[in-house]
Amino acid sequence: MVQQAQFKIRVGVIAVCQNRVVLVRQNNRPFWVTPGGTLELGETLAQCAVRELQEELALPITLGSLIWVGEFLGGKVPAIDMVFLAQAETQTITMTLDENLNAVQWIGREAMATLLAAEAFQPRRLGETLLTAWDEIMENPLKPYWQHDIYASEAGL
Repeated sequence: MVQQAQFKIRVGVIAVCQNRVVLVRQNNRPFWVTPGGTLELGETLAQCAVRELQEELALPITLGSLIWVGEFLGGKVPAIDMVFLAQAETQTITMTLDENLNAVQWIGREAMATLLAAEAFQPRRLGETLLTAWDEIMENPLKPYWQHDIYASEAGL
């Protein structure tokens, strides 16, 4: 008998406003991550992204394209991370205490490079992708990052 894999699906968002991105620290960890959370049963990846930014930061966004997919096989439950680009309507945020957030900040390119050099941003490859495409992303975070849209949500599959 073949064992079925169980994965946690996490959705993150690179929210852009005025040439900065918002990052959070969670659960007393020593590194920064994009805001986001776990996909709930019955919701799409896009719905999860919007919900998580509203719950964690009360931050209204316009969601852009899926930019990054990563898998993490260590730990109790393997996880798949899906990260979207988004345009934030404002840099005004309200950190929600019950979301296990310790800190939140808007950072620019130089601060992102500093975090990566200090190994203080996770996942590292997402940070490297962001820095590589920084100017293009800041210019228009809603422009599809890939030549073709790689995300589709269809009911009944």
